[in-house]
Amino acid sequence: MTRVFNLRQWFSEEDDKLPERMFVPFPSGAMVGRKPRPEDYEEAKRMYYSMIFFAYLGRSNRRA
Repeated sequence: MTRVFNLRQWFSEEDDKLPERMFVPFPSGAMVGRKPRPEDYEEAKRMYYSMIFFAYLGRSNRRA
């Protein structure tokens, strides 16, 4: 529902951002000291938007 609302309000890919605190190193757990890379998030976001664009047009993004 959130995505549909955002589309109706003319939010775009540029408005879809994560706060900087999401890219700080993990303080504990299996990935202690490692941090998510903003480049990976941007790549996943581009892939997501390409998939929903094709779905919106009623086309498949799979290749035969």
